[in-house]
Amino acid sequence: MESLMIKDATTGKLVPASTLLEQAEEGRRAAVLNGYFGLKREFEASWSEETQKSNENVKQQWEKAGGVDAVFASPKKLKKLIRKGIPNNLRRQVYLRLTGADVTLKERPKAYEKALIDALGSELRTVDLDKCPKFAGVLSFGDHYVRADGQEALSRLLCAVFQRFPECEYAPILLDMAQLFLLHLNENECYHCLAAVIVRAKEDRFFLTTNKTRNILFMETFKDLVREKVSSKLSKHFLTTGTNMSSFASKWFDRMFVGSIPYWSVHRILDTYLNEGNKILYRVGLALLKSCTKQLLSLPHADAIQEEVQAFASTFKRGDILMDDSFSIRNLSRSHFDYLEAKRTGCDMSDSLQDRVRKAAVDEDDFGDHEYKKDATVMAPRLHGHSSIVSKDELAQLWQWLPPLQRHGEGMVLFCTSEHGYNLRTMLANGDRSGPNMVLLKTKDNMVVGAYASTSWKPDEKSFHGNGECFIFRIRPSPQRWLWQETGPYQFMLCEGARRLVMGGGSKFALNVNEDLTEGTTGKCEAFNNTPMTVVDPESEETESTFSIVSAELIGIA
Repeated sequence: MESLMIKDATTGKLVPASTLLEQAEEGRRAAVLNGYFGLKREFEASWSEETQKSNENVKQQWEKAGGVDAVFASPKKLKKLIRKGIPNNLRRQVYLRLTGADVTLKERPKAYEKALIDALGSELRTVDLDKCPKFAGVLSFGDHYVRADGQEALSRLLCAVFQRFPECEYAPILLDMAQLFLLHLNENECYHCLAAVIVRAKEDRFFLTTNKTRNILFMETFKDLVREKVSSKLSKHFLTTGTNMSSFASKWFDRMFVGSIPYWSVHRILDTYLNEGNKILYRVGLALLKSCTKQLLSLPHADAIQEEVQAFASTFKRGDILMDDSFSIRNLSRSHFDYLEAKRTGCDMSDSLQDRVRKAAVDEDDFGDHEYKKDATVMAPRLHGHSSIVSKDELAQLWQWLPPLQRHGEGMVLFCTSEHGYNLRTMLANGDRSGPNMVLLKTKDNMVVGAYASTSWKPDEKSFHGNGECFIFRIRPSPQRWLWQETGPYQFMLCEGARRLVMGGGSKFALNVNEDLTEGTTGKCEAFNNTPMTVVDPESEETESTFSIVSAELIGIA
């Protein structure tokens, strides 16, 4: 059967109707993905007279320096001018160049479209923002100058970014960063900038925190800096009044100060962040506390202190003064952060992130501060339901291995084969949206092995998900835990069509359980650099082992 031919209005030639339809659909997608959603006029109309003068002043400085090309030719000049501020009319151009997105847009112009089609299908269906991946961030659309239909663009961006970087589950700052980008860039450019930021974070751990443990270490280092750079008296006052610095500082850092200080000042922070990394968050936080130290020392209660901090930050109208105060703080080098972090975790300066994560996860005194010390909850975790696989002592050992924030949670037996039967799909259904969880497997030889998953298992998922907090373990005999290797592949959790449950990728799976929960295999896996979990002999050369399962349990952690 011959296809319908239609005259192309552009070329005048007859072409198949299907070709024109494909071209029309491609044009529609391109129009959607290159749309702008920023309310730039409204943003500029909100400026105070001082802000307008400041923007005009930095505009003249950039013009005097020879424009964007001339400034980028000198890294020293670039750093100096960015610290003074980027003129609002140049932010699009400068953001693209700072992140390297200008290059990736030319090299891979359809990268965003491909990621979206993989995530949402060729129709680019709209996804409810509430159901989008949020990287553990706070969604507050009203804090930004983005059009109402920009919510659809944001939902597409979040889905596409997560599709490309499924291992990046804990990066709260990305939500506000995406919306700040949407004010100046089109949707396609936003994706390339966000992707470039995450790629850089893999090479530079001081650029963006992408896992929960690193986020905690970042916060703990800030507490040390407050004692060093602001006031040891203020730091002691926080402790004696029971003021949890994390309660306000984590909001600052997770949202790049959005909602805490005036919006223009947030842009000044983003300007510097894209060039120097997350060190600017320390600078601004320290400058704010330094400016209100006297008031805070006069307040006797934690609630009053936190209210004063929030009120003071929100009324700090002059962004240029705040940034000048931030850059006046000296000796904030990465080597010093390394020193403070190593001191906190008890590691050597030469230890890798993996060593610090391991140390942070097993030390009795997690990070040296009263808020994270081991307590009865960690020593004797509360478990709702009964485990027929592990004893109380073994459960306490497993809880010691959990990431710091999870160790203080409670456990719940969501699935056990003795009650629910031997069916993987039932186990997954019971654990749907449970969040972090542990899989426990008892073998025919009375061994107990398993895995900690940083998030819920996703049936029918075609790619690995989870993050670097995932680990595998043997609790009986000879308890041992294998952590993700920083140099290994980002292959953590996989549940392929509910036909098998997998943890750890590479040449072999660290754990692979069949759909009727009766058999499993454990192999030497690059992601965790483990020996087969059921092989106890350290001199054994086995690279894979098969085992029969007697019972299985899924424990949710909240």
